Amino acid sequence: MRIVSTTEEFDFLVQTHYQEMFILASSPDIARHVLDRYNIGNRNIRPKTVERLARLMRGGHWKCKRGTSPLKFDKSGREFAGQHRLHANISADMTVYFNVLLDLDEDLRDIEDDVAPHQNQDNDPNLKKDITAICRALTGMKFGTDEERRFYAYYKDAIDGVRSMFSSQPGVKVAGVMAEFIKAYETVPIGKLKYIARVLCSGIPEGLKGDTVIIKLRDLLIKKDTPAFTNDKGVLEYWSKVQSVIKTVAEDKNPRTLKDLTQPVYSLEGDFLEIIKNQDNI
Repeated sequence: MRIVSTTEEFDFLVQTHYQEMFILASSPDIARHVLDRYNIGNRNIRPKTVERLARLMRGGHWKCKRGTSPLKFDKSGREFAGQHRLHANISADMTVYFNVLLDLDEDLRDIEDDVAPHQNQDNDPNLKKDITAICRALTGMKFGTDEERRFYAYYKDAIDGVRSMFSSQPGVKVAGVMAEFIKAYETVPIGKLKYIARVLCSGIPEGLKGDTVIIKLRDLLIKKDTPAFTNDKGVLEYWSKVQSVIKTVAEDKNPRTLKDLTQPVYSLEGDFLEIIKNQDNI
């Protein structure tokens, strides 16, 4: 694949409507040039996103490989995908490699402008790890890369929302726990889910009805009390106890025990996962 490493060559490809994907070896100066000249009328910058990407770059985790989402420019030369990566390139103060596509239809630009900004799964190793584990926890199956991408695209709001609720507390931030929060994301008030996650991560009661049972669950998770989560077949199942806590807190009950519930079934249908809900989860 062609590698471009100067602003002059990049500008020439834009002006001549070059239509093959190429790699841009982007120094901070090249990133500034591209942003100054081609980043017109784009979305507002999200500083936290820029800093997160810059950390990945500085840590050597940034990947430019086949399938990684490219920087995108329309037929007029306007950039419509990639400004956060270029700002992160400047912040990281190092040369970074990007795939680039030029001369794309304005219709594609308008479609991307209408959708919410997405996270690049290839370049966030923690996100990729979490998605793989959550997929397995929800379905009992090992997904391929394309299936994981479709899964993330379909459940992005829930996955991003739940991941933001948890600290990296060992024993608490496990796939089986996050999977149950994702199931409940559309049906349980977000404030209550955040409350459960806070107490699970901190172990500090907040003077609410659910404190005792959440802390009991936390103790089981932190101590890795596997018998408490092992079913009759000897398989670890977090869902029953975590689901019970979520359900009782959501209903403003005063839970004293961790009762079992029936687990919903998930299946892959076409381009996305369908949740087949059972009676206990309607």
